[in-house]
Amino acid sequence: MLDDGQAAASLDTLSAWWRHWNEVSPASAVRERAIELAGRHSLKAADALQLAAAGMVLQQNDPACLFVCLDQQLAAAARSEGLRVL
Repeated sequence: MLDDGQAAASLDTLSAWWRHWNEVSPASAVRERAIELAGRHSLKAADALQLAAAGMVLQQNDPACLFVCLDQQLAAAARSEGLRVL
């Protein structure tokens, strides 16, 4: 549990990051890629969608983009797909 100061600091950090992240809607290309990734890496649907969307951002933007997650299985899948994981 976070105390009030930690919660406020976390919200400030999230607000700062929000200005720099990319959001990708689950269009059919993302969903199709997610299906492939779910099978290849035994990912849950939401994780596969997150990874598929991140891969599309990587293709369309700066290859130095970082993939941020705390799930070890998802992080390993992201690394094996060529993403840089924080």
